[in-house]
Order: sequence, then C-alpha cells, then structure tokens
Amino acid sequence: MFESNKISIENASLDSSPKIVWLMSFPNSGTSFTTDMIRRSTNQYTATNYGEEHIDQEGFSVPLRKQDQMYEFGPFLSEKFTNQPEKRHLGKYVLTKTHCGGRCSRCAPLDYIESKDSFKTDCLTARRGFSDESGKLSFAKNQYDEKLVQKAIHLMRNPFNNIVSRFHLTHKVNARMIGDTNFQTSFPNDEQGFRKWCNVMDKKYAADESIMFKPSIVELFEQVPCHADFYRYVMWHNLAFETVDSLGIPSISVHYEDYEHDFDGTKAEIITFLETEEVSSSSSDENEALFVAGKSYGHFFTRDERNAIKNLIYELSSIETRNEVRRYFIDDY
Repeated sequence: MFESNKISIENASLDSSPKIVWLMSFPNSGTSFTTDMIRRSTNQYTATNYGEEHIDQEGFSVPLRKQDQMYEFGPFLSEKFTNQPEKRHLGKYVLTKTHCGGRCSRCAPLDYIESKDSFKTDCLTARRGFSDESGKLSFAKNQYDEKLVQKAIHLMRNPFNNIVSRFHLTHKVNARMIGDTNFQTSFPNDEQGFRKWCNVMDKKYAADESIMFKPSIVELFEQVPCHADFYRYVMWHNLAFETVDSLGIPSISVHYEDYEHDFDGTKAEIITFLETEEVSSSSSDENEALFVAGKSYGHFFTRDERNAIKNLIYELSSIETRNEVRRYFIDDY
C-alpha cells in the first residue's frame, strides 16, 4: 500500500539541523560500500531515501530526528552498523542515498524516460515503512523539501561493468530472493546468460522504441547488447548533473574505480566534502580491506559492440557526462 505526502520547511530553520548530502548513484555503482565506509570512518549516521533498509522494532522507518517534523517524511537512517555504536552521531551533513528515477531494469520506454522535473522529484522522494493497523508492513512515498539538500556526491562506474552488474543483481533477486528457478535456468549468471538476457530484452520493447526514439538512435541501438540499459545509464547521469545544477549546490563526482587506484585520497575527498573528520580509531587498512574491486566485464562485449556502446553514449551524453565517462573509453576494453 502506498500513500503520498509532501512536506515544506519554508518556516523551518536549517541553521542547527543536519543537512543532506545526496549520494546520487545509478544502481550498482558502489553505493553500499561508500555509505558503509563513511559510517566506519566517521562514526556518523548515513541516511537513505529507502526506509525499508532499516525498520525499527516497532515496524517503522527511522527519521533523522524523530521529534523534528521537517524529517518526518524522510530521508531515513540507513542500516545499523557496529563500529563503536555508542559514539555514532549525526554530523553537520548526512550522506543520503538516492537513486532518483529512470533506472528500472525490465520496463518499456514510457517507464524510464524522465523529464528534468520528474527526475528531481524522484531524487527527493523517500519511501517510509510503517506497520498498519493489522501489523502488516506498508509503505508511503513522500517528497521532502529540496532545501534540506545542501550538497551532492555524484557516484559513477564504468558503464560496461555497471550494466553487467545490473544483470547479476536481477539474477540474484529472481533466483535467490523470490525463488524464480526458471530465470536461473534460462539466464545463467555468466557471460552466456547475460547475452541471452540482452537478446530477450532488446527484442521485447523494439516496437515501443521505434516509436519513442529518433531513427538515428534506434540505429545505434541495433549494435548494442542491452541497449536500453545503456540508454538509461547515460540519461540518468545527464539528469543527475542537470538536477544538481538546478539546485545550485556544491557537488563532486566520484568514480567507483577511484577506490581501487587511490583509496585513501578518495576517502579523504569525501570526508572533507562532508565537512567532518575521520575518527582516530578508524583504520584505513580496515576500510581498504573491505573494498573489493568490482570485476571487469569489458570482455562480455565484442570490439565492435564496445565501439557501438561508445558511440551511443557519446551521442546521448551531455558535456558533463561525456567528460566523466571519457576515461572508460581511452583504453580498449
């Protein structure tokens, strides 16, 4: 069950209240690692737009401040963590997970084509979990005031690895969580299964795509496996940059691969941006040991397909997105 609400903080003062720093990410870009690293490194709470990630003993999502109306509809505290729980606290800025909109994985174009306004609305929408009168867990979608959002971190990942990892997540959800053994059999969790999955999805919405997209884009689609997901990837990042620009807030871009190449420098950049400090008891070696570099899946695509993916992304991307993803096309994947 879903409800819909919106709260305004026009008359509320943010001077002494924690401010939100969006962690904006297309799914499977390293969000979980980033939030966990910040909790461990700073002993500060992190937050999420998805309240089901942490339901308290009474069956409710936990707002940043239970007695503060401006946080009633989100965002909510993330999952519990065990590193010195007695010292955890809210910082001046609270890192807050949001995947915004336009990210569905098995959907028609009408379901993932976003305007700049609809995308921003999704960035601001939180999902609150609560126990209804029968004790059943229900959810309400609520939009919090954009004035709560004071900064943003734009998290990115190599598009080849990101899209294949999305398939792995789909496989995990179907095969392990809902017991869909037919999916597991039809689409093995390997390169062959991925390509078979792409073939099915590429054909499923071809008629809709021929109506919704320009012929030049449809022509580019023809050479790209799982082309809709690559379209969603690039358009998501375009809209994320545009949303941050429209809010006029400070932002930084962080790449998942930065953790592998310069872990300490990347962590320090994020902590500095959050205007906090690393706690003395936090071990850099401990955090770095928790980081497992994502697998590289460039070999899942032929040379011609990799080139076609580059052409599609460059054709669709804004200047900001192209500048950030350029690094993934310098070498031959």
